[in-house]
Order: sequence, then C-alpha cells, then structure tokens
Amino acid sequence: MRKINTVLRIGLFALILTLGTVAALVVDETRSLAMADMSEASIEAVAESSSGDVLYAALNGDQRGIYRSDDKGYSWRLVSNGPTEDITALVVHPIRSDMIYAATTSQNGETNHGLLVSDNGGRTWNYTNYALPIDENGQAPEVSVLTVSPDQPGVVYIGTSGQGLYRFYSQNGQFEKVGGDTAANLYVKEVVTVPGGPVYAVATDGLLQVDGSRVERIDTLSVNAISMAVDPVNPKILYAGTVGYGVYRSDDGGQSWVESNEGLGRESGVLLWVPSITIDPENPEHIAITTGIGVGSEVVSGSLFESFDGGQRWTEVAQQEALVEQVTINNGGIYATAENGLNRYGEPLPAPETTVWSQIASLAHPTGVQVLIMLLTILFAGWVLLARLTWIPVWPRNNAS
Repeated sequence: MRKINTVLRIGLFALILTLGTVAALVVDETRSLAMADMSEASIEAVAESSSGDVLYAALNGDQRGIYRSDDKGYSWRLVSNGPTEDITALVVHPIRSDMIYAATTSQNGETNHGLLVSDNGGRTWNYTNYALPIDENGQAPEVSVLTVSPDQPGVVYIGTSGQGLYRFYSQNGQFEKVGGDTAANLYVKEVVTVPGGPVYAVATDGLLQVDGSRVERIDTLSVNAISMAVDPVNPKILYAGTVGYGVYRSDDGGQSWVESNEGLGRESGVLLWVPSITIDPENPEHIAITTGIGVGSEVVSGSLFESFDGGQRWTEVAQQEALVEQVTINNGGIYATAENGLNRYGEPLPAPETTVWSQIASLAHPTGVQVLIMLLTILFAGWVLLARLTWIPVWPRNNAS
C-alpha cells in the first residue's frame, strides 16, 4: 500500500503546484487588465528597449511603481514599487532588456546616490558607485537625462541640470566629466546616440557634439535648439527642435540647416516650440514631434504632429492639453508622455495572442505578489510530498493468519 500513498502524495503535490501557478497567473492577468490604460496615470518617466518590444514606465501617486509591458504597450503590469525616491530619468540597456538604469532625486551632501540599476526588469534596485560633485550648499545636481550608447553598452551618459555631462562606466563603477570646464555649468536636456554615429547633446548652449572627452558646439544652427533626433540609417541626417522657430533639418551632419515647418501652422510673431522629436526605427521617413506655443517665458499646450516624408510635410495627430515631454514611435504608433498620462496614437494595437505557454512565460518576470504565491505553493507542495502526514490514510497490510 505504500505505492498507493506515494501516488497520492505525488498527485496532491501536482495539484497544489497547478493551483498555485493558476493563482499567480490570475494575479498577473488582473494587474495587466487594470493597467491597460495609462492615459490618466501620473508618469515620471518612460523607456523602451532597443527592439521596442519591452516598455517600462515609472509612476508616482496612488499607482506608484515600475510597470512593464511586453506587448508594445497593449497591457502593463506592476513589476515592483521601485526606488523610494522620485525618478527623473529612465533608460534600458541596448542589449539586455532586463537591465534598467534610473536616476533619482536622492542625491545630497550625505548620500550622494542618484543612479540606480536593476538587472531583473525592475524588481529590485541597487545603487551604483556614481556620485556627482556637490555644490557650495551641499547639493548635487538633478539628473535630467540618461542615455546608453548602442556602440558601447557599458557606457551610460548622464546629463545634469547645471553641472554638465558625465560618462558612467558600468563595468568598474567609474565616471568622468565630459568637456571639462567648458561644459561645467551646462543644463543638459537630451543626449542622442545612434549606432555608428557620433554622440550629440542638447544643452543650454544649443547643440553639442561629443568627441571623446571634448565637447564642441554646433554653431551652424542660427536658433537655439531644445530637442534633437538622428536618422538611425543615415547619421548625417539630423533634426533639431527649436525655441520658437519650429523644426530644422540637416543632411550633412550639421554643417547646414533648412527649416522644415510646412504643415505646422507656424505664424509670424508666434513662438513655436518643439520640445521633443523622435524617428521611427523601422521607417526613418516617419517622424513625430510635439509642439508648444510660447507665451512669454512659458510654453502652453500644443499639438502632436507626424511626417512620413522626412519632415517635408507635417500632419497634426492630436492636440494636447498638457505639454508632451517625451514622444516615441513603437510598432508604427506614437506614444506621447506628459505628466498627466501616456497616450498612444495611430492604428490600434492588435490584442496579443494568448496561449498557455505565453501565460506561463509571463512568470519569468514575476511581481512581488506572484513570488509570494509561488513560494508558499512550493513550500506547501513540498510539505505534502515529503512530510509525515497523519491525515493521509495509510492502508494496513493484510497479515496472513
């Protein structure tokens, strides 16, 4: 009868594991459905993998945490509560989609820790050795942008608000200032890199080209730039969003520029700001920009535009009540990120095909609740399989008289 008891234990073990796995999948499905719409979420930062398949969003407020989408933004799930500090920038490693860098507001004269890294898709975070010099008030500058070079995936470019540009080498934890004293007090808004091309920065001094430890200003653009994009196929083609004068394009690596404002509705005497530009990685002729109308020193709400001919002609996609701070193109759709939410424009995404395997594969990036469910399931199942359980009937042997 021992054989019957063993079979019974194995059957109970398999049943408990099955029920626990189903419970973990139900929790994941419920969270994903709850976060399918990010249009009213309080967004701190958004980042995507180089392939565009994986997206991350850092939220604050009641829904605070790190959220991940593995289906190009169709659905989202909570990965973790994230760092305890507010996140100012987020970037995904160009090769490892599970590795994320986050810049936070925790820097001060005592801790001076502002750059964190996660190597498991945002579930846990560790501080790096990164530390910026503090000012006379004992404060380190806020990190405004993070960019990882596709040609050097171990190098993170760190742009700051008031202390210039830095490189962080993840292999040894060292960092260096780029540009020396000439770039010491720059407010860096954006750092742009493309495979096989140079590194550019958008700062208070306009467009900058980074060459090793040197920073050279691109003075061929006659107006002040606040955003930039580089053609991923032809790095000689540059786009610049300006303060009040719309979009400019260069076909010779920044040696000369021409206006590219047809369709934007720019009027004489009206300042047309372009705070964000992005290029479709699958179609370099497809470009999206966000605009804002300048009133004095402030920028009020504007619009979202796209072009399918390299900026020769723009078409309005949507008007925005809040100024869009970041725009990206993924799977042909445009993602516009503002403080009041993340919206997608374009053809609706098809519902992802759901299979048993795809559901089980989602446990490769479990949430904290899922980890707890699976841990309790394994412990209980192991106890049933291995422990001496008095409630499992033991059939007595028939003794021959």
